[in-house]
Amino acid sequence: NSGKPTGIYYIDSTVLPACHYKRSGRNKTFENSAKYGRTSVGRFFGLKLHLVINDQGELIAFKMTKGNRHDVKEASPLLKKLKGFAFGDKGYIGKELFENLLEKGLKLITRVRKNMKKKTLSKLEKQLLNQRGIIETVIDHLKHRYQIWHTRHRSPLHAMTHLMAALVAYTIERLKISAIKRLNMDVI
Repeated sequence: NSGKPTGIYYIDSTVLPACHYKRSGRNKTFENSAKYGRTSVGRFFGLKLHLVINDQGELIAFKMTKGNRHDVKEASPLLKKLKGFAFGDKGYIGKELFENLLEKGLKLITRVRKNMKKKTLSKLEKQLLNQRGIIETVIDHLKHRYQIWHTRHRSPLHAMTHLMAALVAYTIERLKISAIKRLNMDVI
């Protein structure tokens, strides 16, 4: 029950810790799949969930990876069949990724780092980039309403079943949000 391709997509990843970082040496449940990773907030031991949604909050694609996988490496397979615009955070900055996606008909737009040249974006692209918080809202909804951020699983199979059930439940009863509706209100 994937979302409709609208031409406007948002991509982000979130951490799914296997256990508290201090207890990671004793974790046997995810010893083959969980890895040490780092975010802007700090270090973690666990997995990463990469999500792509459209501008209406519908789930387009997702992927589970080990915690040490960089966002740039996982973006291309998630976005390869999409056309239009994709908006991500600074973790998706990469010249090779940008060029590969642009060849396939998808323009990846991110904010720039302090040491980079500023990009010239159209007014629409700027407004859509400012709406990138939509995917953060969806991730927060998945973590708090469907409890995907759960660190006490007893087996990897149960953890993946729990995650899949949460994603299916979200596709059935998704958040009613829209970037386009907000844009129209900003213009008026």
